Amino acid sequence: MKAISSLDDLMNGAAVERFNKCLKEVLNNIFDPNTDAKKTRKITMTLTIKPDKSRNSAKFYLDVRSGLAPIEPYEVNTMLSRDDRGNVSAAEFGNQIPGQTSIDDVETAPDNVKPFVIGGRR
Repeated sequence: MKAISSLDDLMNGAAVERFNKCLKEVLNNIFDPNTDAKKTRKITMTLTIKPDKSRNSAKFYLDVRSGLAPIEPYEVNTMLSRDDRGNVSAAEFGNQIPGQTSIDDVETAPDNVKPFVIGGRR
């Protein structure tokens, strides 16, 4: 039996391992561009020790949790429309003027189709 003299010895290294896992989660959360950079993150490590009645043994319970910043909501503008049959649709738009056709909306001919030219060379 190995004596517990530091956090490294506790639960055969599981305490340090779990803390390190939470630390990695927190650091990744800080660099996630979808979260608020200024929100505080935290790691909570709780060790509960419950001795038996004779005081000859005890159970150790370890709980390690990370408090992360939540994902920020995302906002987008949409244009709502209804056709002649009453069908409703929504489309995203950015800096585009309402009703203006985007270049992305224009269909292009497939690469294998060549235009027919009358009276000219190709």
